[in-house]
Amino acid sequence: MIAHPDELLDTIYDTAAEPDLWPTALTQMADFTGSQGGILFGQTLVAGQIYFDYNGRLNEECNQAYKERHVQNPWNDAMQRQPVGRVVLSDEVVPLASLKPTLFYDEVLRPQDVAHNVMIALAMRDDFCVAFNLCRSARQGQVTAEQQESLRQLVPHLRRAIGLGFRIDGYRALQSGQFRVLDHLAAGV
Repeated sequence: MIAHPDELLDTIYDTAAEPDLWPTALTQMADFTGSQGGILFGQTLVAGQIYFDYNGRLNEECNQAYKERHVQNPWNDAMQRQPVGRVVLSDEVVPLASLKPTLFYDEVLRPQDVAHNVMIALAMRDDFCVAFNLCRSARQGQVTAEQQESLRQLVPHLRRAIGLGFRIDGYRALQSGQFRVLDHLAAGV
């Protein structure tokens, strides 16, 4: 069992109530594994629409290019066949050499020196997927076996935080709806 820093686990669980903490959690995970940065997406697979994203120290212009033109890409295609919670190394599913001639590589990966990626689907329902990516440069190489194991052990915590965050958002929406109903009542409360 790999010991994760308490600060990292605390931040992951704090994201459930405060989603704006995701960039901090993603950056902490990147630092813990010696990676460039991380990103968390909530997206539809077929329509290729991003509903939310949290960026932990990756290039925002490249992220924008991804959202506008590259949601459908070889990595995403490969991840659609992976089970939720599995740690997938990019080189296992799509060799870097086959990405280099693509616009996805030219507009999203190359400008920020991303050569390797650790990808994990954290939640999937129908066409909607929440996925985590941990990006690494060619110099950093793929994650080590120990880093893979560390990420595997983080997956249940990440999945719980995502699930709890969805529940809290649902409760907030219900509460907000109740207040809107009360505002429309003729009798004062």
